Amino acid sequence: MNLIKLGKKGQVSIPQGVLRQLGIAPDTPLLVETTDDGAIVLRQVSVHPIEIYSDERLAEFAREDTMTPAQAARVKPLLDRFNAMLLARSAGKGLRVAEPAAASKALPALPKRRSVAKHSKPVKPPAKASR
Repeated sequence: MNLIKLGKKGQVSIPQGVLRQLGIAPDTPLLVETTDDGAIVLRQVSVHPIEIYSDERLAEFAREDTMTPAQAARVKPLLDRFNAMLLARSAGKGLRVAEPAAASKALPALPKRRSVAKHSKPVKPPAKASR
């Protein structure tokens, strides 16, 4: 256990050994929380960039995911065997499964991809040190 001292401005320094043990790098954002019993808890914040795709970018993804007729012909027997296996397994367990073609038509359109991390803030990349 390490003993640290609260500075005059309310700042504390976390010992290097503790930071190394936890894999926390300098300038890492931390979230400060308190507990009902009076403890102060520091947690690393994971920061994830937010990317909102335009309709054009989504169309580009769809074009890239489209198979050529030759690719579709090559994988069709495998998909047919796989779907037949799933139907056989589900029938053996008393499950009702829609036919693959009907099931794919019944799926709703997916929303545009947006990823937001809890407690995240945009972070500037560290400035390169000048020599």
